[in-house]
Amino acid sequence: MREDDAEALLDIFSDPIATRYFGVIFDRPRMDEWVRNNLEHEKQYGFSLLSVILKENGEVIGDCGLETDKIDGQTVVGIGFDFRRLYWGKGYATEAALAILKYGFTQYEFDSISCWIDPENTPSQRVAERIGMTVEKYVARGGKKYALYSIKRKDWKIE
Repeated sequence: MREDDAEALLDIFSDPIATRYFGVIFDRPRMDEWVRNNLEHEKQYGFSLLSVILKENGEVIGDCGLETDKIDGQTVVGIGFDFRRLYWGKGYATEAALAILKYGFTQYEFDSISCWIDPENTPSQRVAERIGMTVEKYVARGGKKYALYSIKRKDWKIE
């Protein structure tokens, strides 16, 4: 991800339908801050969310990558993904999440990778299930309930 990807990513984060499970819609300053925070995460941990770019035209269509959060007092590594609505239902989120899962297990050798998903967000739940994750438990994050999907490296099958 680069700072100048903020404009393309704003198409996702300013869309009330795409962000209905976030509980917030971004304006340009907030989008710029979000990208900067992601780049800082990259410096701190060596990984972060990446921009997803279509090979055929170089267009930024979303993001997918590894992020961290404190859940039940422990740092959890998770996969995050967000895509422009135009590209929903085309398999991009699953393809990107599979690549990121492989990256996390082979490059960083994490024991487990998770994904925190709003229990109402059925499409994201399907992506998590397609990459082999199952619901581990329900957790509170930012005052909101999430399903914590996870997969352990020992249970992961190389695709």
